[in-house]
Amino acid sequence: MCQLIETILINKGEIYHLNYHQLRVNRSIGENIINLTEFINYITIPNKGCFKLRIMYNEKEIENYTITPYFEKSLTTFRLIRDDNIKYDLKYSNRINIDKLWNLRQDCDDIIIVKNGNITDSRFANLVLFDGQKWLTPDTPLLNGTCRQRLIDEKIITPKRITIEDLFHYSKLTTINAMIGFNPNRFIYISEKTIKR
Repeated sequence: MCQLIETILINKGEIYHLNYHQLRVNRSIGENIINLTEFINYITIPNKGCFKLRIMYNEKEIENYTITPYFEKSLTTFRLIRDDNIKYDLKYSNRINIDKLWNLRQDCDDIIIVKNGNITDSRFANLVLFDGQKWLTPDTPLLNGTCRQRLIDEKIITPKRITIEDLFHYSKLTTINAMIGFNPNRFIYISEKTIKR
């Protein structure tokens, strides 16, 4: 098996949503192999500031980890990129195929990957779109992120099939992942200027 990763938010000494990361580890390699809580108890967690804990593991054990300061990037434009063969159902450290697509973004900040006509994800995040009444997330993500699953469980967002033809019928778009969470006030308005074909 290729190396897998978990990216976990640490803010002011607090570790966020560890249970969802543990569930993904269990789904990826099986239960009772890696215990994230036990591992975190052995490492030093910064008690000030915002950090990204990146844990690298395989089917048997944790290989290594890094803790680095985290600063959210502002994304204002996306390029629609089509790839009907892309696959990223587990959080692999090898992202070469996604990076190839990201390199096609031209003058945009990020990409929206379209597979078989359906909206999936951006480079590092799941997508959430506003239809004027509620926030929806594509039901065809490449990777079901921990933040995405938590927000679905909490009934804050709802999965729905969103095709490339549907996209411009939505008014707002935002990205979500374990590091940035969900902020309904952090979004871009969907238009031909912000999402380029």
